Amino acid sequence: MASRSEEDLCCPVCQDVFRDPVVLVCSHSFCKDCLESCWREKPVKKCPVCRKRSSSNPHVSLVLKNLCEAFIQERDQRSSEALCSLHSEKLKLFCLDHQQPVCVVCRDSETHINHRFRPIDEAARQHKKDLQETLEPLKEKLKGFEQVKVNCDQTAEHIKVQARHTETQIRNQFKKFHQFLEEEEVDRLADLWEEEEQKLSFNIWNKMKDEVSYTPVILDPNTADPGLVLSEDLTSVRRRERQQLPNNPERFDYYYLSVLGSEGFNSGTHSWDVEVGDNALWELGVLAESVQRREDIQSGIWSIVFDEGKYSAHSPPDPDTVLVVQKKPRWVRVTLDWNRGKLSFYDLDTNTLIHTFTHTFTERLFPLIDTRGEVKVLPLKVCVTVEQK
Repeated sequence: MASRSEEDLCCPVCQDVFRDPVVLVCSHSFCKDCLESCWREKPVKKCPVCRKRSSSNPHVSLVLKNLCEAFIQERDQRSSEALCSLHSEKLKLFCLDHQQPVCVVCRDSETHINHRFRPIDEAARQHKKDLQETLEPLKEKLKGFEQVKVNCDQTAEHIKVQARHTETQIRNQFKKFHQFLEEEEVDRLADLWEEEEQKLSFNIWNKMKDEVSYTPVILDPNTADPGLVLSEDLTSVRRRERQQLPNNPERFDYYYLSVLGSEGFNSGTHSWDVEVGDNALWELGVLAESVQRREDIQSGIWSIVFDEGKYSAHSPPDPDTVLVVQKKPRWVRVTLDWNRGKLSFYDLDTNTLIHTFTHTFTERLFPLIDTRGEVKVLPLKVCVTVEQK
């Protein structure tokens, strides 16, 4: 509880030591701000204690103000001095054995016989130094955690942007299909009584094939090296200046200017055609799902490489094999027979085999493209036939 002298120096409104005290004609004193707060928006100014009318301009009590400032200064000085709870002496020493501050009386007491002591300021400096040394590795860990959080936030935002972009593409494509079908429905209904049933269905599908395309391999932008950019429909890739992208583990970096297909294969037979054109350097093949993409690939890749006019088969840890190709292909077909363990490459210009890998595949394989120019996965042709009954 507060001492009597402190109670005498307390404002009856805020119950704290007076700040800028003023005195009314009734002799009651208040903090200037407390009194103004009580009188705010009141037509009649009355004392908050005795309710007597008072002047709207109370006098400042300099004597009371000086007493309050002296009391606060003395109180702060007393609180800043740490005293021993047993002997009411200043804590000037630090017991190294008990790891606690003590006074000179404690030092000579039975509790601290044969103990080691240091001046409390010296001990405080040493503890502060030890604490700082302990905090350093924690600060480094915190810095690492913050960086991971930044990377995760960037990756999450990038995924959201990709999702919105893909959603827009899907909606636009279906909107285009719906519009085509609605227009075709109107035309077909108008001609319904003039056309035979078979010709009606054939013409619709025959026209739709010009609107619909199917590409067997869609590229995955989350795997593309920052030095590559994909087309809007995710079927072609070309080199460009490196950009800032989320540092996700699926992405190639440093060793390869590569990108993977979005779908992997762990069974069956699959084929896709790639236009390599006049590129001076390209690589086509497949990559195992477990391969680490942010370091030099030592195994799990089967590909053919064209570099500086030379062709080679690449499947580490085996050494590269030089390939003899009579004519530079512009279009290459990649055929994967996962169950039989065969990966073949053909020149579509001449329909000749370039090379075949034979291997017992055990995990999912993803189509791989590496280029320093521009490479495009070709869509399959859609044909419509009428089955004769």
